[in-house]
Amino acid sequence: MFLPLKVGLHFSRSKKKTIMSGFISIASIIGITIGVASLIIGLSAMNGFEKEVAHRVLGVMPSVEVRSLSGYFDNTADVVHKIEGQDRILAATPGMVVNAMINHDNKYRSSRITAIESSDYKNIINIDEFMVDKNITLRSLKPDGSEFDSPKIILGFDLARKLNVSAGDSVEVLITKNNSNGTLSAPVGVNCRVAGIFRIGGQLDSVIAYVDLSTIRNLLGMREDQTGSIFLKTPDFFHSLSDARNAVTPLVNSIPTPMGLHSWMDQAAPLYRDIQMIRTVMCMALFLVVVVSCFNIVSSLVMSVNEKRSEVAILLSMGYSRVQVMLTFMVQGLFSGIYGTIFGVLLGLLVAHNLTEVIAFIENIMGIRILKAETYFMDYVPSSVNYIEVLLTALSCVFIALVSAVLPGIKAAYINPAAELSGK
Repeated sequence: MFLPLKVGLHFSRSKKKTIMSGFISIASIIGITIGVASLIIGLSAMNGFEKEVAHRVLGVMPSVEVRSLSGYFDNTADVVHKIEGQDRILAATPGMVVNAMINHDNKYRSSRITAIESSDYKNIINIDEFMVDKNITLRSLKPDGSEFDSPKIILGFDLARKLNVSAGDSVEVLITKNNSNGTLSAPVGVNCRVAGIFRIGGQLDSVIAYVDLSTIRNLLGMREDQTGSIFLKTPDFFHSLSDARNAVTPLVNSIPTPMGLHSWMDQAAPLYRDIQMIRTVMCMALFLVVVVSCFNIVSSLVMSVNEKRSEVAILLSMGYSRVQVMLTFMVQGLFSGIYGTIFGVLLGLLVAHNLTEVIAFIENIMGIRILKAETYFMDYVPSSVNYIEVLLTALSCVFIALVSAVLPGIKAAYINPAAELSGK
């Protein structure tokens, strides 16, 4: 059982190789190393982008929004309590998302205002870590109850820049109200004081703003027990919509208001799809590099078979079976694949764990910026190593190397001992 392994290792370590055979063998190992390392680094970068985008998007919007399709939810506390008691719902709180115009010194900008209970927001979003002034939190929006306390608003960095406002300035928020007959009423407005500014990166900074839910209620003439939506938090943000659907469906009969579901994917779907597409194309391209490198093993082993014809003939004449001959050369190919895969995994993990620093070093040397914060969510390349993907990559490459060695092994197995030893 172990004889083909011993002979295969002996052939692999043999110094009786032509220069070309040795070069092709080393080139195949280097090719596999580069391909495996590139695949691990690329996948780690894509995982990093995916997690960072999800983290930042969920920092400014809830996982799922349960919207009333008939205006408002009545008896909000009861609705929240029923939804919060369902499986896979971590938290629920009343809120609303409204489209508005924000005016400052006759500069108008459209905005997507999220109104949320400022005393119960931390279970839903984590915007606080993105505040420019870390002393300001979303809780700062809560009215203090004084007579002179005006409504407050928190703006995205780019939105505040376009309006030319900073913390402490006053802006006018204009909202149109839907009438019962489906028409829009004249805009209603309220002056709000800018309580703070947040900066996440990308286009969200130019459209997102926050106010306390009481501000929108007063502006639209709603009662304190009414809300337009219920914000939900689920444990798995990539399956948040299905989790919310499973939680809300059993409550259809107990909640008289018709409901619709909207997840964070509705806002970030294009970016998320782009990441998935890039991941797929990159994996295919790099995997083809690995496949080509593995098939260099075929050339290397074919040359090895031609060099070892006499040794194979002697082994066959001594009772070595043809299957054992095939396995011997498959062992050679397997170990070439294993060497390349091991070196590739080690190199890939080393770079992937330090990818942010490596890219920053390259940027400093070349004087370029790979990512711009004005366009993307970040100005650095994130990385997140998924060891299951690393394991699958390594096993796939070893398997391809093993398959590549089958054809040369079959060729070696059908060597005619009599003809080789007689010199014919």
